[in-house]
Amino acid sequence: MRQTEARELIKKHLETGKIAEIYRNTYYSLLDRVAENGCYPESVGEGGYGAVMFCRTTGAVDALLRETGEYETSEKIIRFALDSARRMGLRRIPHIAFQVSYGENGETIQNFSRDDQADGSLHVILAWARLVLSGKASYAFEEEYYSEVKGYLNALMNQPYFYYEPNCPRDLYPHMFPPESLCLVFNCAFEHSRENRRWSVFDILTQSFAGAALEAMSAVAEKRGDTESADFWKERIFLLRQGVDTYMTQEVAGKKCYLEMRIPDGGWGKPFGAMGFFNWAPIAAQWEALDTEVLDNTIDYIRQKTWRQAPYTNGQYYMATDFDENGEINPAILGKGIGWDIVYCLRTGDFDRILSWILFLEEVNHCDLLAENLTPGDDGWLISDGGNGEQCCWWCWAIAKLRKELGLPAAPARN
Repeated sequence: MRQTEARELIKKHLETGKIAEIYRNTYYSLLDRVAENGCYPESVGEGGYGAVMFCRTTGAVDALLRETGEYETSEKIIRFALDSARRMGLRRIPHIAFQVSYGENGETIQNFSRDDQADGSLHVILAWARLVLSGKASYAFEEEYYSEVKGYLNALMNQPYFYYEPNCPRDLYPHMFPPESLCLVFNCAFEHSRENRRWSVFDILTQSFAGAALEAMSAVAEKRGDTESADFWKERIFLLRQGVDTYMTQEVAGKKCYLEMRIPDGGWGKPFGAMGFFNWAPIAAQWEALDTEVLDNTIDYIRQKTWRQAPYTNGQYYMATDFDENGEINPAILGKGIGWDIVYCLRTGDFDRILSWILFLEEVNHCDLLAENLTPGDDGWLISDGGNGEQCCWWCWAIAKLRKELGLPAAPARN
């Protein structure tokens, strides 16, 4: 099919097709669930994650709301994440922040999950910086939080997170593992669909959001005249690019590709031999450590293995989540994986593939809201947690960008 024909068909579906209903219902579910104080429930109704805020979702919801012009709502959500970090009292963003309540004497009560997820903190830092740079944030929002956000980023850009120490006494310890060599950000609790667990790794998602956060924060610092911070963060960007080039790439079929993860082993670490949707992380972060060709090679290779015909459909195709080190395919797909691939397709002009995604979702997403996870089962497609915050925000971000590309308003009209 010619790309112009595919564009017209996509536009028609976005205006009057089932996908238009899924997008409208999902978008306004995401927008309308925001509490007055900015708390952002991850799930709605009987959803699996409850009415608590997973702070990492701040990165996705800010990307979406800036796309649709809901700047004040985005500021409110980011404020809640940062205020929660204050109340938690650690030098990082909470993994989960519960809604605030008040005791008999008016004291603030709030519970947290204190899991240390570097990428989650980076999502919030990036959201704050990009909203400030948009020129749509309030003056108070920038002034109130700059020093704190700066502190969170500086903590992540030094050991034990960022593996770099230029003052290592090599003359005294010539055989010691030199931490300055890796120049990567370590994530001790990388939350992954792979094996449904957390990994202690160097991963491409964390590196991508670190680079994006450093770039955005250095621009904020320059705007504020904080040249010391801007110079420090620019140096870290340079080092991070070196680290990714050396330790987060591999050669596959004669082409340079990104690794999904590098596994610590007490030394230089070892490449993880499988790949999947997290390799699209530079698209989500809108920051690439290396030349675009590396990401193109990576996505092309993964698609060769995971782009497949969808069972229980009228011949539709989709991309499975990932493959393991033995080549086994995980046939499920997550909402953000779909969204990130659509944004990549927009960059490459691949409207045929975008149309495939739309036709696939119109057949298998059998609920009013986009599902968090779509998995082929014994008798059809299984769906979970319709309206999931993170998954749906990334997907809606992609659809908003797609609508704008086709001359439609980013935000759908309410019924």
